[in-house]
Amino acid sequence: MFKTEEGLKAGKIVSNAMSSWIIGITILSAFLGGAFIDWIGFFCLGLAIIITVLALNTVIIIPTVYFGAPTRFKKRIEKENNTILILKEGLNFVRPLMDDLLPENIKSKKLVTKELNAVALSKDKLEITLEGSVQYKPADLNVYIEMTEKTIEEGMVEAVESEVGKICGIKNSDVFVEERTEIEFLIRCVLQLEKPPHHYINKAEETNHSFPFEMGLILKDETLENLKEKLSEEKIKELVKKLKPLKWDMKLVDDEIDIIRFYKDNVSRINLLFEFDADSGVEKLYGIKIAAFRVAKLKFSKKAQEAFEETRAAEAKMTAAKKRLDAKKEILEKYIDMNVPMNQAVNLTETTADVKGISRQIISVEGSQQADLLTAAKLFAGNVKGGE
Repeated sequence: MFKTEEGLKAGKIVSNAMSSWIIGITILSAFLGGAFIDWIGFFCLGLAIIITVLALNTVIIIPTVYFGAPTRFKKRIEKENNTILILKEGLNFVRPLMDDLLPENIKSKKLVTKELNAVALSKDKLEITLEGSVQYKPADLNVYIEMTEKTIEEGMVEAVESEVGKICGIKNSDVFVEERTEIEFLIRCVLQLEKPPHHYINKAEETNHSFPFEMGLILKDETLENLKEKLSEEKIKELVKKLKPLKWDMKLVDDEIDIIRFYKDNVSRINLLFEFDADSGVEKLYGIKIAAFRVAKLKFSKKAQEAFEETRAAEAKMTAAKKRLDAKKEILEKYIDMNVPMNQAVNLTETTADVKGISRQIISVEGSQQADLLTAAKLFAGNVKGGE
């Protein structure tokens, strides 16, 4: 027997190698003892030992929440339906000396949590890494037994990067921040649905539709027949009503469907698909059932970080400039209300509020109304903070 990663005993009670060694020693001892002492006694004793060893050698123990694929002469045992023999948890019986259970052919059925990091390139050519986690467990044991965790992880990453890359490649990098929830939802659909909902969107025939795209039929006759075994008639009617092609919301951006917005506007309808949809392509390929996917954080490349900082700095400058402009406009309107000539009002405004938004007392005026204007300028300079 051997131990699993969790220290649980698994495999044959008496291994093939140990059984062969014991049987060989027993035969030799019986032959020598029979030749020199008592042939009948040693024969019976040897036969009893061999039968006991062979009986123990037929027993394989599989720990709870594990399964195994036995081998016969180092080759997995195929059944008549072209599937391999799978041993479930508990006691199992196989052929002595011929069948065995190797450590690499026994696996856990527990829920597996793995990190899933996918890289996407945005429209503005910035690299973003989506750091998340996915939870899955074995479903099709015949397929899953042939996979390694690394193979499954790499396959899921490829599927996510392929789908997200196509969509986010036509979006700027800020989409990853502003619409993170929708992107996470999209990835979940790619991993858990037989066909992501945006794959049902088709080009519409211009003669029949004013909108250039239409939603295809999701609940086909064969799908409805399968649902009768799982859902009530009322629930099926509800699904048919809510998932009709005309019920879906779609928005255009540059004459193409905005996929991210599609997932945002149709979240309630898409959630219904998880109630009845078949296994996804990823699940079928690796023999798993994906339970959940979550984005933990978004990690941007150095170039992307610099671009975001430049954008934030530019937005801050624009905001400050607007505040200064609004303050000058307020001062100018007050001067005009006092019937100050336009050219003098402009001069007074420019010298009352400086470019950094800090009030100034430097006054420059023109004309015969110098004293009155000077008094008004000092008054406004004290009461109005430029740029605040």
